[in-house]
Amino acid sequence: MLFRSVNFWKYETATEKATKLTVLDTTGVKDCLTGAAICGSTYYTGWDLYPSAYGVLTVDLTAAANYTHAYYETDSLIHSVGCDGDRVLVIGSQPKASDQSAQFTLSTFDAASGALTKVGDFPDTRQSIFEGFDSTFRIEADGKTAIMAIGKGSSAVEPHQSFVYTMDTTSGELTGQYTARLHALYTVFDGLKRGITVGPAGDKWDLKWADVSCSGDNCAVKVTGSANDDWNVGNPFADCGDSAYLVHAGNTSLPLMEVSIAGGKSTMLTDLTQHGVKDEVAGFAATCTSGKRSLLK
Repeated sequence: MLFRSVNFWKYETATEKATKLTVLDTTGVKDCLTGAAICGSTYYTGWDLYPSAYGVLTVDLTAAANYTHAYYETDSLIHSVGCDGDRVLVIGSQPKASDQSAQFTLSTFDAASGALTKVGDFPDTRQSIFEGFDSTFRIEADGKTAIMAIGKGSSAVEPHQSFVYTMDTTSGELTGQYTARLHALYTVFDGLKRGITVGPAGDKWDLKWADVSCSGDNCAVKVTGSANDDWNVGNPFADCGDSAYLVHAGNTSLPLMEVSIAGGKSTMLTDLTQHGVKDEVAGFAATCTSGKRSLLK
């Protein structure tokens, strides 16, 4: 068996420099494969030893802390992490004993106690299908809205539509309930104006950029072009304004891409293997300043 360490890296877009900051785990049994966020001076992401244990990983980014980190176990499998100021928001799931479905819940996370406090539950609709993509869940950049865009279909076929829900992150109340009737959505971006659709293509997934417009109880989705060249299904990403950052894993390379959300145009920033990064890349978070940097594991 091949055991892999969890390594913590920083890549600075301004200097085009990658730096290995520390090693977060050497057991080789913990996975940190979801998205991430930096709230204040702390990095947060989900970890799992599925299905026996899962929770939240924190890393202190202050200079004096020397990247002190902790693995907190929770009763929810974490799918998305975001910030509302210093308030840490997570979307997680809890399997239901009665059937094979799960309850998806928005919670706050308190690093002092390691506890989750429920803000609100997303609807559990019998026709919804979760394909395992963490991109289904989004917390908008301002931290005020959480989004779930989950597949709609039946157990006999892949999703061909989506349910889209928006939730106020303070009250936990739903602020929007929509159906995208012509396409299943892989992910959506801030404001529900752009997204990526997903559909089967033989033994692979076909991803396409789309314009999205939601009103009443409907989301109109208009495909604008292919997204297959830059996006890998299931890989987490970080975004700053109109730019999304992700790694398009290849057989021998790990190209770090910057992609325009509005236009779909992509630029390869670097091949991370040239900086010593190996294996799977996840846990992306970005600091959105004039000298952006992406933190990844």
